[in-house]
Order: sequence, then C-alpha cells, then structure tokens
Amino acid sequence: MDLRGEIRLIADEVRQEMKAEFQGTFMTIVCDGWKNSLTGDKFVSFLGFANSSSKPIYITSQIVKDNSSDAFLEADRVAVNIVEGWNSKVIALLADNARSIQLGLQKLSNECGGLLVLRCAAHVMNLCLRDIFTAVPVCQKALDILNKHVANGTVPRYVDTR
Repeated sequence: MDLRGEIRLIADEVRQEMKAEFQGTFMTIVCDGWKNSLTGDKFVSFLGFANSSSKPIYITSQIVKDNSSDAFLEADRVAVNIVEGWNSKVIALLADNARSIQLGLQKLSNECGGLLVLRCAAHVMNLCLRDIFTAVPVCQKALDILNKHVANGTVPRYVDTR
C-alpha cells in the first residue's frame, strides 16, 4: 500500500472513532482565521467542544480563497457536515469578531435554523478594555486637579451631599 493509501486508512479509522465517541452529543464549533504573511494564503481552523467533554477536538483546517463571508460560509459548512457526520448536533458556532467570519456564520445559522452564533468574549473584552485604558490618563489628570484643590482648601475634603 502506498503512503496516500495508508493516510486514508488512518483517517478513516480516526473518523470511525470520532463517530463512535461523539454520537448523540451536542457540540459547539469554534473557529479562527488568519493570513500567512509569506504566502498570502488565508486559513480557517475549526475545533469542537462536546457537551460530554471539556477537551477540544480538532475538526478541520482549510485554505479559504478570499476574505469574503461566502468563502467562510463554505468552510463553516464543511466543519458542520463533518461534525454531523459523527451523528453529533451542532448547537453553537463561536468565532472572533472579524466581519467576514461573523457574516459567514450568520448566513449558516440562517440556513440551518437554530444555530447560536457567538462572538469570542476575549476579543470583546479586549475592545472594551482598550477604550477603558484610553480614559485612564484623563481620569488621572482630573484626580490630580481635584487633589490640588483639596490640598489648597478650595474644595472641602468631605462634601455633604444631603
């Protein structure tokens, strides 16, 4: 048997094991995309999290032809089909906040009906914290001015708010 035949045989065995292990489970698919700066290829990788296990399961990685939502939609369909081939039910799709990825996931959710599309909490927190930390210097300056007025007695240290 040639190398390709052996690889196919191993891949088929792994598929059968996955099908047996995750049959009847509910699964969340997590994906992330990135661009190879050397070749310019755009990749998207998929991991699954089954309700019966906390360990991630590798699903697939693909090269997408462009950064459009339709390209990511096709990749998402492949991942969902793989998981459903294991007789698992996909209940949620989680990805970063890239517009093309989110649009692709939303289109897939509309096609399949009932899929929950989630944005990565870490990305959302990063965006919020960036805004908060840009306000820190302004707040620090306001506190410095207020402390000077308290020290000079122009503002009482304790203000009666009744």
